[in-house]
Amino acid sequence: ADAALNDRDSRCIVAIEDGETQPNDLSRILFPILNDKVIPFARTVCNSPKMVVADALVRSYDPAEGREALAQHYDISTFASVIIPLNPNECEGGLYVQSGASIETRRSIDFNMAGDAVLHRFDVMHGVHVRKGKRYSLIIWLAHIFPRF
Repeated sequence: ADAALNDRDSRCIVAIEDGETQPNDLSRILFPILNDKVIPFARTVCNSPKMVVADALVRSYDPAEGREALAQHYDISTFASVIIPLNPNECEGGLYVQSGASIETRRSIDFNMAGDAVLHRFDVMHGVHVRKGKRYSLIIWLAHIFPRF
């Protein structure tokens, strides 16, 4: 997994895509963590007992390689998102939320240690801006399971 993230052309490693587990080391490592920790927590917080992981990936940012930002956006294709920085003390900058169109409404989300997490719904405007160092984050997009008719 680390070799792929260090590849100059690589921004992410996908573990789960469209609900399908990918056959790689990352998915094997993440599967028990998602099932034992992340999904139960998200289901409780969101009051959604049938919530599932739609997508999960590790994304890298590196200003030295021109990958320092992800513009503010909404995660409109999912119900909720979990963001877990993997090395928050090795970079400057990172995740922010923004309550309006103006950059003055931007607020940084500070993480104290690897494994800290934030969960937000699809309607929270957010983005990433790394000023220095490399940043690695685990991104998990969650969806509802709806009954088929």
